[in-house]
Amino acid sequence: MTKESSLEQQIESLAEKLDSSLQQQINEEKFAEQANIRFANNVTAFEKYYPEIAQAIKNYKTRDDFCLHVTRELKANFVKKGEKVPLYNDNPYTQCVEQVERNLNKPAISAVKYDFRKKKKDNRIHVKYMNKISELLANIREQKPDTLKRLPDRFPSAMIFGIGLGYHLEYLLNKVEFDYIHIVEPDFELFFASLFCIEWDVIIQRVDDSLGCLFIHLGISYENFFDSLYKVVQDIGAFSISKTFCYQHYPNNELNSLISNFFKQFYQFQNGFGFYNDAVTSIAHTIKHMNSNLPFWISDNVVADDVAEIPVFVVGNGPSLDSAEELLRQNKDNAIILAAGTALGSLLKMGIKPDFHVLIERPKRNYEILLETQKKEDYSDLNLLTTNVIYSHTPELYKWTGLAIKGNEAGSDYYALARIGNGLLRREIIPYSNPLVANTALSYASSFGFKNIYLIGVDNAITGSGEHHSKYSIYNDSSLKRQFKPHSGYDHEVEGNLGNIVYANNFYMVSKNQMELLIKHKPNSNYFNVGHGAKLKGAYPLTEEEVLIPSLSTDKNEVVEYIKNTQFISESVKDDDYQMLDLKAFSTIAKNIKDISLSSFSSRQDCLDILRRQSRYVYSLRGGRYSYYFQLFKGSLLYYHCPLITLLYSYEDDNLTLNWFKEGLDMWNEYLDEIEADFPESYDKPCDWGLE
Repeated sequence: MTKESSLEQQIESLAEKLDSSLQQQINEEKFAEQANIRFANNVTAFEKYYPEIAQAIKNYKTRDDFCLHVTRELKANFVKKGEKVPLYNDNPYTQCVEQVERNLNKPAISAVKYDFRKKKKDNRIHVKYMNKISELLANIREQKPDTLKRLPDRFPSAMIFGIGLGYHLEYLLNKVEFDYIHIVEPDFELFFASLFCIEWDVIIQRVDDSLGCLFIHLGISYENFFDSLYKVVQDIGAFSISKTFCYQHYPNNELNSLISNFFKQFYQFQNGFGFYNDAVTSIAHTIKHMNSNLPFWISDNVVADDVAEIPVFVVGNGPSLDSAEELLRQNKDNAIILAAGTALGSLLKMGIKPDFHVLIERPKRNYEILLETQKKEDYSDLNLLTTNVIYSHTPELYKWTGLAIKGNEAGSDYYALARIGNGLLRREIIPYSNPLVANTALSYASSFGFKNIYLIGVDNAITGSGEHHSKYSIYNDSSLKRQFKPHSGYDHEVEGNLGNIVYANNFYMVSKNQMELLIKHKPNSNYFNVGHGAKLKGAYPLTEEEVLIPSLSTDKNEVVEYIKNTQFISESVKDDDYQMLDLKAFSTIAKNIKDISLSSFSSRQDCLDILRRQSRYVYSLRGGRYSYYFQLFKGSLLYYHCPLITLLYSYEDDNLTLNWFKEGLDMWNEYLDEIEADFPESYDKPCDWGLE
């Protein structure tokens, strides 16, 4: 009896296995049929919307053991290359749905706490309205309203790390509509597998129908991801990332590095937008320099090969400058010396006269500080390298001035149009010249074509001792501390140039990043980073003692004159009666911007739509006939839109949120009114923001 029972059980078990095997075969056949249709439809969609990705799909070669494992629920599972366990459990779709719901109920949201420092003595229009919005936001925070608990059906943006097989994407994007979506997957194989599993074509079409933006970052390292994201945000505006739902789909070292780097670098999206007063000053100063017929940098020219071998010292005013004093004294006649900003005073105290002084500041107060820090005769025997936005009277102090075109400036876009109107070819901008004057000096040295560039006192950081500038610096002159206050907030721990740890603030971090991008952009030069500053990727670290400079056989004064004569040219660029500037068009554009924000609203979605329409109208001007008016409005728009979007999706109570939003929007409309009234009166007047 027992043997018969055992035999029956075995037969029954075998039958079940056979049924299961047959059912699995049926499931695999059904899945394969559906998967092939999905794949074909997805490729067609990518061909239409993302042709580069479509080409990458067609070129992709799968590994020999590439396999989608079909589950009972007719979904797929997958084992990543080099791993032994599948990505999901036995029910991938259910697992993904549960994961999405957990994230919706306890959302991880990346946002900026907008807390603009109030400036009582600054009467510029922009500062006035930043003080107003800052006060509104501070008052709201003091009330301690309940914060948003669950992600709503509409949200500004999403940053989704990890595609996997994509089931979470379908479910999430069915539940929530995002204006801006970034999907990041470092493993292209997973993305390729997802083409068989989900309807990318439906996702893409839905985003397009809702006027959203979908950015897909594939096969990208954490080092390159942020650069790619930064370019996108520059193109479409920082409001697109000011309030972001962050979602990690699966644990992975590459994804963890991407996410960690994203949050470390997020500060770069918080400021540096420019603003109205800077923009109108940019136009006014450019007009003055055009009318003065000052020479501009010839962007498509470099120095001769023999001149290119002469070393160039780009000298900043960091604390490591003190250690390089002897190096500079010994080689002051053997290298071209560019003094960045306040490094001029330190060099003069060392008895070293630079070949070029480099400046970038446009406010009148910086001109006044120049007059307070050095005698006029100190400048009158110097050459100045600067940009088109420099304060209009600053060049008058110098023996000679050469200008380059600064990127992302209203004045630069206007100058480009004026050149075309005068039958001249446009000039390239000087690359990566922001945010600090040392960036401009380094950009000049590499753009001239010099092969051996030494950064001395360009620290981009402080050491543990806390010194932020050279002992010779005007920052240490008690009589001048009223005007000169060093940057604060050294919160970033950075690898030092000589192996030590140094500390940087946001300005220095951006400066460091921009220098590294320039070094990558101009690989034909050798860059030597001297002393105890922050390490620069692509630059050779050296101590002062390791710097060996050959004697210069040529008269250095002749080399300086050669640079001035071959790298710059004076050309007549006029705009008679400002016809090309076109004030009538300004009036129309200003009115159109204001009309959008006068639209009625009754929900958060309505408010978000107003801001989206307004920002897209302004960004539609970029790169076109009136791109200088894009630059005029862009910065101020970002400084208001970013906190308004954050405000819209921070608090639980709809009515309170809409009332606060109306207060902020009213301030923005007042700001727009002042811009509309001020620009026709100020477009040709130099900056009047002085020390008093």
